[in-house]
Amino acid sequence: MSRTVFIVGAGASAEAGGPIMSNCFDKADALRQAGQTDNAAASFALVFKALHALNAAHAKASIDVDNLEEVFGAFEMARLTAQLAGLNADELRELTPALRRVIVTTLDRSIQYPVSGDVVSPPQPYGRFGQIIQRMLRADFGPISFITLNYDIALDYMLHHYALGTDYCFGAPQAGHMPLMKLHGSVNWARCRVCGQVIPWHLSDFFRTHTFQVAMMLHQSHSRRFPFGTTLAEFRHCDQPCVPDAVIVPPTWNKAQYQEVGAVWEHAARHLSEAENIFVIGYSLPRTDQFFRYLYSVGSIGDARIKRFWVIDPAKPVGERFDELLGPTTRGRFQHLQGTFGRAISELMELAPG
Repeated sequence: MSRTVFIVGAGASAEAGGPIMSNCFDKADALRQAGQTDNAAASFALVFKALHALNAAHAKASIDVDNLEEVFGAFEMARLTAQLAGLNADELRELTPALRRVIVTTLDRSIQYPVSGDVVSPPQPYGRFGQIIQRMLRADFGPISFITLNYDIALDYMLHHYALGTDYCFGAPQAGHMPLMKLHGSVNWARCRVCGQVIPWHLSDFFRTHTFQVAMMLHQSHSRRFPFGTTLAEFRHCDQPCVPDAVIVPPTWNKAQYQEVGAVWEHAARHLSEAENIFVIGYSLPRTDQFFRYLYSVGSIGDARIKRFWVIDPAKPVGERFDELLGPTTRGRFQHLQGTFGRAISELMELAPG
């Protein structure tokens, strides 16, 4: 298990261009207006039709239609109850799959990977983060693992770029690979049509057949994007193409139908129970996220003695929420560093000099 655990939220990818809970639909709408929806134009149209219906309901119920978490929850309830004004039965059934496609397309379009020469690097500040991880391993902070609530592959690509190996923790630990536990799924996870399992498309396998013609782009662009939303249909398992939609678990109360990801949650709890150092980057611990609160409460039960529990986030209320979450022993090792992911790199640099 891990001596050091990093918990990574959407704020970490925001500096790389990724959306956060509160501006995801702004970015999605900008793509829709620009006609940059790849093969998901119908899904964008349906999602924004449903958002308009939620706006109309605002007079009787308070729903933040700019917040992805609240909208995902409302769409899930609309599907379960078969009711949302203006949408027919077929549209209601398609609503949450459409939202997943909008999320994947928005991520694909938003996060850019810098190109230098013939090398595609992790987006900043993930590139510097990888350097820090290597230094921390030499400074005896290892083993190191990552828990993330993000769907994007910026962190995955950082591990791939630095040849650190990735273990998505669906089964027994993989020697020589860093555990990366994605609690809410990922744009590179698919469901097998034959066996029904959730199968990660490892980047090491992905890049054996996909280069996205980087060489042709070198003199045309200083960055690249990796559109998993349009290529996942090519991923095969059990000798058959997988379901083309990414496995995206709603950041809501309703996770009952995603028990195949339960192994990932179990691994996350075990790693937390043995961690001596916990660093939280860009995760705001919203009061509605009872899933993570219970995961931490159960997972933190263990014999490990906490040395550091650091939270790096610009907002003062985030530190106050974590302070409420922690028990008296951990609270004494707690620090809230008000700053961005970029600042976290500088702070972590001091822990592992050289």
